[in-house]
Amino acid sequence: MKHSGIGNLFGHRLQYRMIYVVNFAFLCVIIVYLSFCLMLWRVTKVVEKPDQFCREYKPSIAHKNLLYIQSMNILYCNVPKAASSNLRRVLHAHLFPNSRQNPDRSQVWRNFEKDFRKFYLDNDIKSQSIINNRTTNIFKFLLVRHPFRRIYSAYNDKFVHEHLDNALFGWQATEEGILLQMYPNETVLSLRRRDARLDFRTFLRFLVDSIKRKRSMDNHWDQIVSRCSVCHIDYDWVGKVENLEEDGPILLKQFKGMTKYGMQFPSWKLDEPEHNKTDLNDKQIVELFRETLNSEDDFRMLVDYYKPDFQAFKYALPHY
Repeated sequence: MKHSGIGNLFGHRLQYRMIYVVNFAFLCVIIVYLSFCLMLWRVTKVVEKPDQFCREYKPSIAHKNLLYIQSMNILYCNVPKAASSNLRRVLHAHLFPNSRQNPDRSQVWRNFEKDFRKFYLDNDIKSQSIINNRTTNIFKFLLVRHPFRRIYSAYNDKFVHEHLDNALFGWQATEEGILLQMYPNETVLSLRRRDARLDFRTFLRFLVDSIKRKRSMDNHWDQIVSRCSVCHIDYDWVGKVENLEEDGPILLKQFKGMTKYGMQFPSWKLDEPEHNKTDLNDKQIVELFRETLNSEDDFRMLVDYYKPDFQAFKYALPHY
């Protein structure tokens, strides 16, 4: 009888433990599921097509900015000044395993360019079918940045910091071209004699002047909505540079096998001077633009031009 009682007690304890294990496992499944749903909610709520912009301007698809990498089954839009160097570094390491390293920015754009050239889409039927494809689950993603912070980053990166970009891609000539447009009485010779540099106010005035005259914008400060055909493409995932510490690992997991190699995304060392330079919150960056322009009309025009980006990617629209 005693043995029977001990056996029953042991059986009850085992039963309770099994119930506990099953409940704990069920709870873990629920937590994982809710975490996944939360991630999807964060992702799918990031992008809203700016319908008014799409109806009014009817922009065509900008194939030249889209890359399709079949081996990874991904399609993404290249957005300069939105972690594009960091992203290219990670993708190159995935595509070319023997080259895994932490290159500097000049290597990313000088040495890797030939490897990525073949992935850019052309304006043809095949490219259109890839964009519209819904059967092979192509992962379509995009990295974005606050419009004004992106402009400020481009200015500092291309016209303030001295690095190889100037020699490799001719940013000195671009700087002189902007100064000549804004100061028609100047010449290249007069600019160089007095070592004239492009100040931030003149740069912002140049952007406003370009908007007024409907001049094409450089890739580094053009609208992301137009550049990345947001009116035509349903992106599966959109990450923000401001949230890259959180969004970066989520994207990295999409590139299967990358985490086991110890690759990090982002790698702030790649953009260390800029990362330290542009650490302003949204309110500060907006006030910097407003005060620098010192013209409500010009500020309003700049805001209106980038309004589709503010709306599509849920950045607070500056008041004027």
